[in-house]
Amino acid sequence: TDDFAPIVIDSGASYCLSHAKSDFITPITNAPIQALQILDSSIAVKGIGRVRWTARDINGHKIPMEIDALYVPKGHIRLFSLQVWLDNAPPNSEYRMRKHVSTLHDWNGGELIVPYHPNNNLPIMFTSTNQTVNNVNITRPIESLNTSNDFNSVASETNQYLTASQKE
Repeated sequence: TDDFAPIVIDSGASYCLSHAKSDFITPITNAPIQALQILDSSIAVKGIGRVRWTARDINGHKIPMEIDALYVPKGHIRLFSLQVWLDNAPPNSEYRMRKHVSTLHDWNGGELIVPYHPNNNLPIMFTSTNQTVNNVNITRPIESLNTSNDFNSVASETNQYLTASQKE
């Protein structure tokens, strides 16, 4: 479901993205860019606004986040730009990458443990406020989600945000 769409963390992204209009808590206004260049094509940007995501980690901890994001309805992805977040976060906020997980530390001491998807090694945050979605327990270790089609789409051939080598 759209509520369960993962948020891919991208340390190289210049913008946060959302395909879901329901994520936006402010009016969507004109964006500084009209399109995103994706490999050899482009995808239309319909505007920019502030999104609210409540990220949930593998232990069930939740951190609410508000951040500016581009509205890209045909993007079919939520993308969290670490650059944008760290540029706007208080000084003691940080993101740490480890061997099997990364951690997002917010300004008030909150810690979000973010697993890497076992098939594509992308750090994935979940937005659902439920323990389970479509009978999948989202608080279990990410390794157990290998068989879930909800997560395989991030590295699928149709994902225009990744090069062929990144999809391997």
